[in-house]
Amino acid sequence: MLRVLTKCMLERQVGNVLSWLLTFEFLVTHSVHITLSQAQVLNTRQALGRRSAFQTGSKLIREFPNATVQRDSEFRIVKQLSGRVAVRGAKTPSQAAQLFLKKYKRQFTNTPGLDEFRLTHEVKSLTGTSLSFTRLHAGFPVVDDRLSIFVDKGMAIIQIKNDFTPVTKPLRSGPLSIVKVLAIQTALTAVGEQETPVEQPSAILSIAVLNGMAVAVWNVTFKTRKPAASWQILVDAKSDEVIVKRNVALYSSK
Repeated sequence: MLRVLTKCMLERQVGNVLSWLLTFEFLVTHSVHITLSQAQVLNTRQALGRRSAFQTGSKLIREFPNATVQRDSEFRIVKQLSGRVAVRGAKTPSQAAQLFLKKYKRQFTNTPGLDEFRLTHEVKSLTGTSLSFTRLHAGFPVVDDRLSIFVDKGMAIIQIKNDFTPVTKPLRSGPLSIVKVLAIQTALTAVGEQETPVEQPSAILSIAVLNGMAVAVWNVTFKTRKPAASWQILVDAKSDEVIVKRNVALYSSK
């Protein structure tokens, strides 16, 4: 009888141990599954977050899927682009760049209705072609505005650098009170009467962007020997005031 009781107790203990082990195994397995499930949820949320950011971001991401885009934080215009964007129908690098800018004009200027892009330089290399564009605002060139594009041999846009200055107050129409001759005289006076230009000064009616405002100016340029300088003087086309006076040669040497 004692042997039977002892055997039953041992079997019960063994059964309890096995039950405990099975329960422990279940709990461990279950906890692992919970952890994996939480990780999956976390990954899913992160994936959804990335997709949400992708969807709520600029449509440039979708239009340029193979390019990295940097935009102006305030105006959301593209400042830099690098990657590869194919241009259909282009037979020359200049045509590729111009077709691209025409299609995506609104992405590179905040006043697309008043702006046009003009090709100013084109340099070919073994890998492609570098092109420079200036901006025309209301038909006038904007001083110091430049957009550079590199086009590869396959007529695809590889890189863009946009140095256009955003305009918050477009040019107002109205008569200009300062004529070209007076603007040149004002510019010569600004650098000193003793400075004799090496060549005849040039004056081009242009636009200067000052604190977001488009201002009509005469962009006067000339060179002097003493001192050896290449001057750029911006004269307000309405008030005859000198807005900018700088030695371009000095800036270029730095």
